[in-house]
Amino acid sequence: MSHADDSAVPRGNASGAACAPAAVLLAAGASTRMGSAKALLPFPNGRGSAHPLIVDQLLRLALAGCRPIACVLGRDARATGAEIRRHFSPLLAPRLRIVKNDAWAKGQFSSLQVGLRALGVPYPGVLVLPLDVPALPPALFAALIETGSEGRAEAAIPFHRGRGGHPVWLSSATAARICSMPAEARMDELLRSVSVSRVDVDEPRILENVNTPEDWERLLLSLEEDLERGDPEA
Repeated sequence: MSHADDSAVPRGNASGAACAPAAVLLAAGASTRMGSAKALLPFPNGRGSAHPLIVDQLLRLALAGCRPIACVLGRDARATGAEIRRHFSPLLAPRLRIVKNDAWAKGQFSSLQVGLRALGVPYPGVLVLPLDVPALPPALFAALIETGSEGRAEAAIPFHRGRGGHPVWLSSATAARICSMPAEARMDELLRSVSVSRVDVDEPRILENVNTPEDWERLLLSLEEDLERGDPEA
């Protein structure tokens, strides 16, 4: 799926009860290597125009049934938050919690802690997606949530050709543990200390981070190629 369509009917609990999966979108980075605000890059929306990358990521999480969604912003929080609100839709608005990590320079783990705390009451599981891993189909998110919800492990990770990627599903117990750890901790070290369910997927983009203008151009080219091939997910 190369774009997120907010006219689609989402799965999940429409009432927003705590039985629905929650999500955290990590978008507090400084975009230093990109040279401009990564969150606001124009992502093709499939209708001949574009919306900001961060809006596309939020819509994908909503289409997977996630509610609520904590969107963690950092240095450019004011401008990015205003742009998100400008693109509010009936699908997105009721499920979104925009929060700022004032200590964003400490790194991504501190942003994850801010996002998890913003969710409030415990949820059966939390999907954690970095902003810079875009264009993943909501069906992949749903597969991770389904695997994690089986209760066999404390986390679920997608794998492609033997390599683990993003997003990551966390149990409520693992999320609570993260909130009690130092802000300088690392997610990879945590994941090595908990039980993990592996979800094999045929999606190489789980391994690709978009950090530079060259990365962004490669992503846009790959999306065009998907459409030309008639990819059913495009």
